[in-house]
Amino acid sequence: MRSRGVWEATGMSVLLVIGVMGLIPAAPQVPYELVVCPAGEGNARNSEASVVELRDGRLLLAWSRYGPRGDDHDWAQISGKISEDRGRSWGPEFTIVPNDAGMNLMDVTLLRLQSGALGLFYLRKNSTSDCRLRMRKSYDEGQTWTEEVLCIPSPGYYCVNNDRVIQLSSGRLLAPASYTPDVATTYHFTSYCCYSDDEGETWHEGRGKVDLPKSGADEPGVVELKDGRVLMVIRCELGHVYKAYSSDGGDTWSQPQPTPLQSPSAPATIKRIPSTGDLL
Repeated sequence: MRSRGVWEATGMSVLLVIGVMGLIPAAPQVPYELVVCPAGEGNARNSEASVVELRDGRLLLAWSRYGPRGDDHDWAQISGKISEDRGRSWGPEFTIVPNDAGMNLMDVTLLRLQSGALGLFYLRKNSTSDCRLRMRKSYDEGQTWTEEVLCIPSPGYYCVNNDRVIQLSSGRLLAPASYTPDVATTYHFTSYCCYSDDEGETWHEGRGKVDLPKSGADEPGVVELKDGRVLMVIRCELGHVYKAYSSDGGDTWSQPQPTPLQSPSAPATIKRIPSTGDLL
């Protein structure tokens, strides 16, 4: 199961959306701790979270913990908390990956890999022209993590939103990314995927690029469809969520088309509900 952490518009605190997929047992008599990571002095923003279930049933939450400014280029590390009661309450905060980047570490994904290991993905942002995805693994349920592996070989500024990396039924890891050479000078993005067929040991860039007018195709999310294709949903400035399809495991993509879903320029997340098979 994967409940998604989001941040509220005022206060920039991590909220936890719990039970949407119907996998956490309902307990209306027990109140939920909705504001899990409140912002405070010197910590203006906690956001872009991901959560994974550990083998003993506990939940591991990870998020971007920012400094006093709270903007996208402020200092940030990857922090974590543990829940022992299915997300109703959370233990003390701890550091998962300390910030040793030029700017920050942000946009975390936690993913249970088919091998049984845990995957941890995040952006290492050194500058407005150097922001690329990294991966670590844990073989002891998050107690320790391997050294990071670079997932995007080419230089540039990449957006890989939180909770977006997936593993296909084939075993391929798919990281949907949007790219611009320098976000400070060129605010136009193209989207594509980087992939790994050896569970993150080596990474390759997909050949197909998705582009759109205005600010381009930004902050993609992907999901595997029942027929084996991959669906990409795309943020853009054209008034709708856009979509594209891949029939080769995220290597190349169809021409993007609008969905019926009206949207401002905002990211969309798509998931499959395990209990029903529906897309959410």
